[in-house]
Amino acid sequence: MHSSLVKSFVDDDTARRCTRALRDIPWHDERLRSLRPNVSGSGSAMIPSFVLGRNPRTGEALWYMHDPEFEECMGRAYEILAGAMRAHDPDFVFHQITLNKNVQYVQTVV
Repeated sequence: MHSSLVKSFVDDDTARRCTRALRDIPWHDERLRSLRPNVSGSGSAMIPSFVLGRNPRTGEALWYMHDPEFEECMGRAYEILAGAMRAHDPDFVFHQITLNKNVQYVQTVV
C-alpha cells in the first residue's frame, strides 16, 4: 500500500497504523505466497500474497488468521485495514482483504 495512496483515503494516524500493521506481517514466510497470475503477469510466479478475513461462504478464517505464529499480526492488520476501509466508505460490504507485496498494479480494460 503506497503511503500517499493511503493518505488520500484516511487521516495521517490511520495511515501510519496501516503502514505499521503491514510491516509487521512476516512477508518472508514461504507459506504466505500464492500463485497469482492475474496479479504477477506470469502463470508460474509465486508472490507474497494472501487474504485477510473470513471465507464468505463458510465464515471460517483462513489458517494463518488463527495460527499461533501469525494470528496476532494478521488479526491486527485485518482490524486496522478494515477500519480504514469502513472509515472511507461505511456502506461498502466486504469479507476479505487481499494483500500482494511489491506488485505494481496495472489496470486492464476488457
